[in-house]
Amino acid sequence: METGPRSLDGINALITGAAVRVGRSIAEALAARGVNLALHYHSRREPAEALAARVRSAGRRAETFAADLAEPAQALALAERAESRLGPIDVLILSASEYPERPPATVSQEDLERTLR
Repeated sequence: METGPRSLDGINALITGAAVRVGRSIAEALAARGVNLALHYHSRREPAEALAARVRSAGRRAETFAADLAEPAQALALAERAESRLGPIDVLILSASEYPERPPATVSQEDLERTLR
C-alpha cells in the first residue's frame, strides 16, 4: 500500500486566482507533486509571475495568463490559451474571487455578491 504523496507528474492544471492566497497555495502544492500549471490572475501580475518563476526553478512548467473572468469571452480565451501553451487541461481549480481587504463587520452585501461572482 502506498503511503507517501502520489506523483501527479505531467498533469496540466489551470488555476484561477493563482497569484495570491488559496490559489497560490494550491499551485505550490500541485507543482510539488509534478503538475504543470496555467496560472490565472486578474490584476496581480507580479505575484503571478513570481510564482511561475519559482515553479519553473523547481523544474516544472508554469505559464501565466491575465483575464477578467466576469467577461465570458475572456474566460473562454483563458482556457484556449492555457491549452495552446500546456496541452489539454486535466484539472480546473476555480479559486478566483474579489476579496474586500477590510474587517468582516464592514463588508457590504454588494461586496459579498462581488466576491461570489
